[in-house]
Amino acid sequence: MRTFTIALGLVLLLPVFAFADAAPDPLNKGIRPHRRTSNVQMSAERVDLLLGKERCMVTATFLFTNPSKQTETMEVGFPSSYPGEIKDAVVIVAGKPVQTRNSTETDIVTEEFKGLPVEKRFDTHWLLWDMTFAAGQTKEVTVSYWVEPFDNKDFVSTPYTRYRTNIREEFDKKKWNVRPEVERVLEAIDSRTTGYVLMTGAGWSDVIGEAVITAGHPEYGIDGVRWFSSDYDVKVHKQSLTWTLKNFEPDADIFVEFNPSVSLTDEIQLAEAALKTRSESRALQEYLAYLRILAKKNNS
Repeated sequence: MRTFTIALGLVLLLPVFAFADAAPDPLNKGIRPHRRTSNVQMSAERVDLLLGKERCMVTATFLFTNPSKQTETMEVGFPSSYPGEIKDAVVIVAGKPVQTRNSTETDIVTEEFKGLPVEKRFDTHWLLWDMTFAAGQTKEVTVSYWVEPFDNKDFVSTPYTRYRTNIREEFDKKKWNVRPEVERVLEAIDSRTTGYVLMTGAGWSDVIGEAVITAGHPEYGIDGVRWFSSDYDVKVHKQSLTWTLKNFEPDADIFVEFNPSVSLTDEIQLAEAALKTRSESRALQEYLAYLRILAKKNNS
């Protein structure tokens, strides 16, 4: 019997929150695995991410298979490398809840600042539990929890929030009066970011059989999303984004930016009303064009 550690997890990385894929041997290999230590394979996974202003609700279901002739016992865990840890986690293994425990791992990284070495501390918080796979055994693991999304305030520039900055700077530079219609636009650009880190799954034996990841807003559906980035193919549905990947070695991650307060349809109407008050505004023109492109993609 071989004993080692498996990571299955959530990663929260500044400036964005990101939920991470399963990864073997976390305490030795960290968030970006470089070697394989287990014969256990991730046969399939399904991740449902419900976007919210205060909470992002996550349900992740994994199917693991031990194709070898050896029993394998391992420590399994969800990691968080951001101070905001996962909340109210429930772990179900083969239909039964399991007892979990917490652990913290600290890395000290030295970087140069103004010619001087500066030490930075990075804490990884682990939610851990134990599992045993008999030879040839397949087990289902479900983890449900919530985390706070990252609030992209003015100091974070994204492909979406940069329009708020551009509008403010243009109106300040040209000394234009900010009408109520423009104020409503500036207030409407409310951005949160979350994501899913797939690269942690690279440490499992063989490729990942299949992964289906969905993300959507409970009230606005796809109309809540303002930007997403992924090197993988994604399909846009009325209620969600869906990534479906088969027999793949993860080499990139997924990020989603969303507006938790205003639907895309309503925001377009606000932008049109603001532009009518200052039709020569280049910043408002570009902002409205961006929203219309999103709407076109959502309806294609």
